[in-house]
Amino acid sequence: MDTDIEKFEVLRMLYPIFKQEVFARRERIMRITAIGDSILLLIVLMASSLIYVDGGEVKWLVVLGVVIFTAALIHQIRQQTIRHAQAKQELIDIEKALRLFEEGAYISGKSLYRSEWQIPPHRDWDAVFSIFSLVGLGALAVWIILFVL
Repeated sequence: MDTDIEKFEVLRMLYPIFKQEVFARRERIMRITAIGDSILLLIVLMASSLIYVDGGEVKWLVVLGVVIFTAALIHQIRQQTIRHAQAKQELIDIEKALRLFEEGAYISGKSLYRSEWQIPPHRDWDAVFSIFSLVGLGALAVWIILFVL
C-alpha cells in the first residue's frame, strides 16, 4: 500500500463491513432481550396460573432455572455490548481516516459528519435497559414462584 489511493480503497472496503457489524451487534442485543423477556414473561404467566406446586424443592429448582437463565442472557448482552463498542470504535477510526469529520474535506466550509459522532457514548443505555428488563422479569418470576404459589 504505497499510495494514498490504495489506502483509501482499503478504508472504503472496510467501512461497510464495520458499519454492518455495529448494526448487527445492536440487533442481536435487541433479539436476545426480546426472546429472554418473552420466555421470562411466559414463566411468570405459567407460574401465576398454577394453583399449587407440589413440594418446596420444585419451587427452588424453578427459581434456580430462572436465575441461571437470566444470568446467561445478561452475560450474552454484555458480550454483545462489548463487541458492539469495539466495532463502533473501529468504525469511528475509519470515518476519521476517511476525513468524514473534517471541515472542508468533502463540502466547502462543512464536514459530512457532526463532530459529536467521533466520541462513542460512555454508557450504552439500550443495553442497560435490556438488562434491567431481564432482571425485572426474572425477579417477578422468582417472587411469584416463591411467594404466590
